[in-house]
Amino acid sequence: MSVTIEADGSRLHRTGRADIGTFAASVEQDSQGSKVVGDDTVPLTTSDIPCEYVWIAAPTANHTAGVNTGNILIGTASGGNEAGGITLANDRYEGIAYPIKNANLVYLTGFNGTDNVEYQIFKKA
Repeated sequence: MSVTIEADGSRLHRTGRADIGTFAASVEQDSQGSKVVGDDTVPLTTSDIPCEYVWIAAPTANHTAGVNTGNILIGTASGGNEAGGITLANDRYEGIAYPIKNANLVYLTGFNGTDNVEYQIFKKA
């Protein structure tokens, strides 16, 4: 995904491959926060938040949660993402952009009691 900052400060996000065309959408941040995952599978949010994608990252030492000791799996399975979840490594501070139509469909599976994620939810502008 590439991001262009427009003159008015809005972001133009482009996804896709050049050989099949490029999708461009203007998005804006809806909300942000941190989520305790621990050693369970938890929803990113229980609120209905329509969106284009969520950005999820491992917290750095500068975040209030502190750094993680283990990896977290990101997916859509409420019962656990051990099969097919995307791995968010404990030091992946740059994060992952996860395209999804509603933030309450994202589930996080953790393996260490103190692990967290930082997130931002982006919607169409």
